Amino acid sequence: MENILEIKDLKVEFEIEGKTLTAVDGVSLDIAKGKTTGIVGESGCGKSVTAFSVMRLIPNPPGRISSGEIIYGGRDIMKLPINDMQKIRGREISMIFQEPMTALNPVYTVGDQIAEIYELHYELSKAEIKNRTIEMLHKVGIPSPEKRVNDYPHQMSGGMRQRIMIAMALACSPKILIADEPTTALDVTIQAQILELISDLKKYFNTSVIFITHDLGVVAQVCDEVAVMYAGKIVERANVMDLFENPRHPYTKGLMDSIPKKGFSKDRKLPTIDGMVPDLFNQQKGCRFAERCFKCQELCKTKEPELVKTDNNREYACHYPL
Repeated sequence: MENILEIKDLKVEFEIEGKTLTAVDGVSLDIAKGKTTGIVGESGCGKSVTAFSVMRLIPNPPGRISSGEIIYGGRDIMKLPINDMQKIRGREISMIFQEPMTALNPVYTVGDQIAEIYELHYELSKAEIKNRTIEMLHKVGIPSPEKRVNDYPHQMSGGMRQRIMIAMALACSPKILIADEPTTALDVTIQAQILELISDLKKYFNTSVIFITHDLGVVAQVCDEVAVMYAGKIVERANVMDLFENPRHPYTKGLMDSIPKKGFSKDRKLPTIDGMVPDLFNQQKGCRFAERCFKCQELCKTKEPELVKTDNNREYACHYPL
């Protein structure tokens, strides 16, 4: 299967109060053309930092991409001049940011904010830009787009603001769409609508999607392949069906077990993963999940497991896989 994006040994660090925090540590991930790849894990595991690295939006200082490559179109976009990267960002690789409340500018109309994308990447007349903007609002399901194009973000509901974010991200028909927790803070009905919208637009624009979430239910619904991250590293990667039917890493199994199942009694407690995420300022020896793992043995505490690829094209990093 052809890859549209290849992340190779990515390492991202942040300097905070004289200490170095490694937020992403040696992540390698291939994004297949026309497919949806999910990145899942607890808050702080490095999902969003990986996405921001692809967009080259890591704030420096305090952050820096200390090593690795991100190959797109046969080029390492980490080495591109900023002017060349700006031509790619928004047009070929685009992103739906996590919080539409803060990602949208409150002093500009939603129409102006979508129109800016066309102004940056195309030479069009004002009339053409307005027509494209209204057409994009129509595509993402905004009612009466000819009127709502002049609305400000505060005049729209959370679900409609998220649709505006999707319209901005897909305005130039990008080849890769990064969706960073696109259904956060939305009720389940609106969440279902947004997921369906992203799926439909993915097919319409023939876009590859990187879907970042901590919700495994969402992953099962929209993803073709899943990478599970823990403490800055990928610990398992597999086809979505294989992952749900046969998780190999204990952390993945813990995430699966914490999902309420059909027939679950409210009198029972949901299973949880004991312990806390390790301190990334002080990197420990061995497996980062060792202190929380029910299969932990002495080797886990002294030697870090490598990400092993199996015959059926799945990967896991565990000395004692399930």
